[in-house]
Amino acid sequence: MKRTLIFTWMLMLSACSTPKPPLSGQGNKAYRIVKKTDMFYDSAVGYGGDTPEVVHAFQELLNEKRADAAFKALLEKATLPGQLYALCGLWFTDPEEFKRQVPHYSSLKGKVPVMMGCVVAEDSVSELVECNRPETVRLRGPHDSLKDWWKRNGNDKSARYDIAGGAWPSNFKEAR
Repeated sequence: MKRTLIFTWMLMLSACSTPKPPLSGQGNKAYRIVKKTDMFYDSAVGYGGDTPEVVHAFQELLNEKRADAAFKALLEKATLPGQLYALCGLWFTDPEEFKRQVPHYSSLKGKVPVMMGCVVAEDSVSELVECNRPETVRLRGPHDSLKDWWKRNGNDKSARYDIAGGAWPSNFKEAR
């Protein structure tokens, strides 16, 4: 009886989870990279300012026909850093779902490993998702860019990035 209940529960759980959508060969590779990433990386890291593999993978997923489904599946299946990249993807693929997800992630307690430039540390998940400081970048939507924001607000200012305001998503999309 107990085994039957456990098996039934597992079947129900698997039926409720979002399956990975069919992706191209490159898309599948990118999906795996984002799913397993162990850290939330800036778009330029290390002494050479190199773009991390996971940021290239994020960009690859954005170009997939089923990018939205891939990011939604990653919200359920990825490591916490991978989920943060998936949330960034929803900024572009499904702004309404993005707005529904932000409160969940901004209320998470705890920290996540980060690499910003040459510094490896831990940062608050809630701060990465939604920073409430006045200097935080707030883009007008998925079609706005960091470049445009800096033009509007002046390059001489200091600014904070978060996911909710679109700065991290835009930063990853624009990375080279």
